[in-house]
Amino acid sequence: MPDEEKNNPLYQELAGYRCDTRMHVVRLLSPRLDNETHTKDIDFSPAGINNRWETGHADTKRALERQAWIGEWGLLDGVVLHEPTPGAEPGAEIEPGKPSGFQGEPRKLAAE
Repeated sequence: MPDEEKNNPLYQELAGYRCDTRMHVVRLLSPRLDNETHTKDIDFSPAGINNRWETGHADTKRALERQAWIGEWGLLDGVVLHEPTPGAEPGAEIEPGKPSGFQGEPRKLAAE
């Protein structure tokens, strides 16, 4: 913003609405596991719940270890979305015990 515009009352008002908070959103997805069937959404068996819990816990640990939120960010990067790697989306086949963690560049969304 040019210096002469910063004295404009409208600019002063709008500047008062700014938010200096930056939010990092790490998107975790539930991958398709071996031996899953179409009943996976209603599988509340102890084994089914435990399997989902372990997979989610492992994905969360990988995301935390990566620490994607540490780095240099632009002034307008109000929300930074960290996406999982291709192949980690729902319905993608993964092998148990194999990582489906996060890689690549995050998407930066300007604060509005």
